[in-house]
Amino acid sequence: MVWEHRDITHHHDSRRTEAGGAIYLTIEPISPELARQVQGGIHKPDPEPMWADVIVEVDSGGNRIWELHAAEHLDPQVDKLTFNDHRAEWTHGNTVVPLSKNRILLSFRNLSTIGILSKETGDFEWKFGPGIIAQQHDPTFLENGNILVFDNGAHRPDDPLTFSRVLEINPRNNEIIWSYQDPTPFHFFSPFVSGARSPTSRTQPVFGGVSLLIMS
Repeated sequence: MVWEHRDITHHHDSRRTEAGGAIYLTIEPISPELARQVQGGIHKPDPEPMWADVIVEVDSGGNRIWELHAAEHLDPQVDKLTFNDHRAEWTHGNTVVPLSKNRILLSFRNLSTIGILSKETGDFEWKFGPGIIAQQHDPTFLENGNILVFDNGAHRPDDPLTFSRVLEINPRNNEIIWSYQDPTPFHFFSPFVSGARSPTSRTQPVFGGVSLLIMS
């Protein structure tokens, strides 16, 4: 063991930072007042407590040096839960990736949303998702500046078929420049987890060059 940090609320993803610490996902309960404003999901007669993500960064000594409360930077009228998700979790983060220029790449599964967020302001510089991707996992920032993501496809609001696909998205104009899915939709479907990786270089972008798919 060369380094260790423990946090009982940590879940899903963590990444080491260049400074020798780590950035990772945790959760916290949100107020009942805010929870009532969150749109979408399965409403029950007796509402259950709702949780949302907190992104935490610690230094090499395990000291908390930065944190961001997702509920403070989302709009309950806009950032809606997928229509048939349980309302116990607003965001359900599954990916956090530190990027250059003090930014992070995030994936909120229950919102069917990925985005790039400024650590300095807490504002999203880019958001993408609802209506195009559904319950996604594992967005990756490619060297050509695009985003590769595994679009699980569970609970698509406008398509009765269940199918997964891999998308390469240009965040500068939101254009999907490459995708992969099976001709028979259900042959390539993973409702949970899964991911994709692609070797790229700044001088020779790879379009359609996914070398590893991970399905669960």
